[in-house]
Amino acid sequence: MKLEQFIRERIEPKNGKYKTVNVDEDLHLFLKRTANHYNIAMSDLIFNILINWMNSYQSEIKKDIQEQFDK
Repeated sequence: MKLEQFIRERIEPKNGKYKTVNVDEDLHLFLKRTANHYNIAMSDLIFNILINWMNSYQSEIKKDIQEQFDK
C-alpha cells in the first residue's frame, strides 16, 4: 500500500483533543518533507504514523505491563 493511500484512508482523527509533541530536528525535517511531498498536513501524517504504531504494538505493550504487575 502506498503511503499516500494509507494516510488518505486514515485522515480523520478519532477525537479533537491534541497535545504538543517534541521531536528531534532531523526527524521534524523528514516528517515535514514527507508531508509536503504527499500534500498532507504534517499533523495528519504524524497522527497516522502513531496510530499505526499503536495498533501494531498495543497488545505486546499491555502484555509486558501486565507481566511487570504480576511479578
